[in-house]
Amino acid sequence: ESSAFADVRSAVSRDLAVVLPAAAVIIFIILAFLLRSALAPLYLLIATSLGFTATLGGATYLFQNIQGNPGLIFFIPIMVYIFVVAVGTDYNILTMTRLREEVRGGLKPRKASDLTIEHSSTTVAAAGLILAGTFGSLALGGITFLSQMGFTIAFGIILSAFMIAPLLVPSVAALLGYKVWWPGHKPSEDKNRPV
Repeated sequence: ESSAFADVRSAVSRDLAVVLPAAAVIIFIILAFLLRSALAPLYLLIATSLGFTATLGGATYLFQNIQGNPGLIFFIPIMVYIFVVAVGTDYNILTMTRLREEVRGGLKPRKASDLTIEHSSTTVAAAGLILAGTFGSLALGGITFLSQMGFTIAFGIILSAFMIAPLLVPSVAALLGYKVWWPGHKPSEDKNRPV
């Protein structure tokens, strides 16, 4: 049994080394086509990576330092990557699409970010709360790997839905201004909108 788990662990480690970069490239390409920008997908990937890292760090702290477990179960990082990165990217897409609509409607980046936070955060938060509650229920089962998986994924979804998509993404977009849409959106072509 130990040798079988060792084989699975080495396969998961190899898959992480292949899946993470491949998925990042595919997500970047999809975001670039969807948002018609080269810079926005880059910073969205960085934000999602921060969420992934914070999720693993928080779960490791809880299960290892507080509960005294030897660490996270070896397949948790790939499960977190699959669920948290996918869901976090979806929430980021919802936020950025709304932000893009506001900017294209003639608003300055800071005002567009304010309205995006005001109008899209509740939708993202509600969706995140429902999904996090579903995964969080696995933590109540008493089975170690289900508890770790349920809590970790729920925690990552909460971070994505309440911190990254509704706050971090629009805030960075407000700081970057029109540059975030480079090269797709050129506000200088619109005479009514100051740069």
